[in-house]
Amino acid sequence: MFQSLRSKILSIYIFLILLICSIAAVSVLSLYNLNRAIDGLIESNYRSIVAATNMINAMERQDSNQLIFLQVNEEKGRSAFTNNEKEFFIWLGKAKDNITEEDEAEILDKIEMNYIKYLKYFSKLQQIKASGRERDAIAFYDNEIYPVFHSVKDACMGLSDLNERAMFRSKEKATVSSRNQMYSIIAFSLFLISFGLFVALYFINKTMKPMHMLISGVKSIKEGNLNQEIQISTQDEIGQLASEFNNMTKRLWQYEQSNIKSLIAERNKSLAIVKSISDPIIVTDNQYQVTLVNKAAETVFDISEQKVTGKHFLEVISNNSIFDEIKRITDGNEFANASNNLVTIIKKEKKYFYLLAVTSILNNDNQTIGTVSVLQDITHMKEVEDLKSNFISTVSHELRTPLTSIIMGAGLLLDGISGELNPGQKEIVEAMDEDGTRLMAIVNDLLDLSKIESGKMYMNLQQTSIYALVESCINPLLDIAKEKGIRLFDLVSKDIPLIYLDSNKISYVMNNLITNALKFTDRGGEIKISAKVENQLLKVSVKDTGIGIPKEYHELIFEKFTQVESESKNQGGTGLGLAITKEFIKKHNGDIWVESEPGEGSNFIFTLPLDRG
Repeated sequence: MFQSLRSKILSIYIFLILLICSIAAVSVLSLYNLNRAIDGLIESNYRSIVAATNMINAMERQDSNQLIFLQVNEEKGRSAFTNNEKEFFIWLGKAKDNITEEDEAEILDKIEMNYIKYLKYFSKLQQIKASGRERDAIAFYDNEIYPVFHSVKDACMGLSDLNERAMFRSKEKATVSSRNQMYSIIAFSLFLISFGLFVALYFINKTMKPMHMLISGVKSIKEGNLNQEIQISTQDEIGQLASEFNNMTKRLWQYEQSNIKSLIAERNKSLAIVKSISDPIIVTDNQYQVTLVNKAAETVFDISEQKVTGKHFLEVISNNSIFDEIKRITDGNEFANASNNLVTIIKKEKKYFYLLAVTSILNNDNQTIGTVSVLQDITHMKEVEDLKSNFISTVSHELRTPLTSIIMGAGLLLDGISGELNPGQKEIVEAMDEDGTRLMAIVNDLLDLSKIESGKMYMNLQQTSIYALVESCINPLLDIAKEKGIRLFDLVSKDIPLIYLDSNKISYVMNNLITNALKFTDRGGEIKISAKVENQLLKVSVKDTGIGIPKEYHELIFEKFTQVESESKNQGGTGLGLAITKEFIKKHNGDIWVESEPGEGSNFIFTLPLDRG
């Protein structure tokens, strides 16, 4: 039973191989015969052409040898002439042994007769030269020998031309023969291919018909029609496969019927769990249509699940911030929670704050088929945070007045307004002035942070030259750098395009980064400020050769009141400068980070978008 289908396929395969082999055999045989004919014709003519060419070369050398004999060296000319005479007769013999064309023997006889005459004349030339009549010898060469030389040479060239013409005639015959062979092979190949296709299609259709029936039945079952059978009665492998498939669908049908009730119960249980969760939950499909909302969502958005199911999200909930996040997750096929997305909902003239998390729902092919949006109520935490910020802001404002008085009083005392201070008193007042100034810096930083966190920070965006801004920040620090023995390099090009930014905020950022670099760079070190445009971003770098920052602090140093241990032992600071710097950069839709290793310096880098958005 299992041999049947394999035998059919193997028969078709062998039949096609035999067809291919037949075409190949006919083609190879034709090409072989043609190649032999061409080689035989061309090789014979080519040997005659080579012999003629070599005879001409030998005679031309003999002609030169005669001139050497006459004018340079008799013995050398005579010896060379004799050697070339031997070579001429060798090639003349080869030409006689390879006569293939009509008139070729007559030409060779003429060559031989004139060449013998040429040799006799050279013997006579030697006699004339030996008698001392050099002028007569030269005249004999010009008048008698040279014409014979040309007659032999012309005859050799005639021999070469005769064989060349014969080669071209052979080439034309070979071309016609090859064309005829090609047409014969094409006709034979087309006949075999057509016959082979007919036979192959007949067997393939006969073999594939049950398989198509099986595929049609499988597609029907895939669509959910489990309660059916595939009608195939063949006794081969396809027939057995159909029988086993029918048995499988019967078992699947029985299993589906037995589990429908339990699946419905599990679904109802899951829905009950979702609906009982106190946080608002909204489920949408990949067309942004609402498929499920729980009781909490109904309360928050004043909607009814029965009325909103199947409708577009924005049609029932007018909140673009939530929809934008749902759209981002749906379109991006991201299987991740979108945390820290704060959503504000105003209800009955009161603001409620929710932390939005949107998660994609994936099918077995990892394709997004919907999203689940969960809103966590953080209104109370937001109110507490606002109270904390208001408290810090209020305390900072209240501290500014007494601190200003303390700093002014210390300054007046140091200026000697109330009399000269002794060394001990002066040291105490200087400490008071220094600590008061430091405390005032902390208060100012706290006020700036409070404004940022409360959203009250005003941004004055204007087109600004980063070259001019960096230069204005560096100039006041050049003397400090010189006193500390640190080289300060401004590598920012004037060609950097203008960018929209708040110059006061970015000046604070640059001053903070450069002063930090000055604090933690030893004498003899250097600081480089550079900027470049990369991927529609302005990338600014402040790189020093200072003490460096351990890797575990790279993220922490941008948080409030964080200082690196090795730095805090030697340098004073509020721990707020980099936190404010990061907030200013974020307000510009930029980013900031540090690249550093202990002992190898630090490179603080921030980016700002070139466009105004």
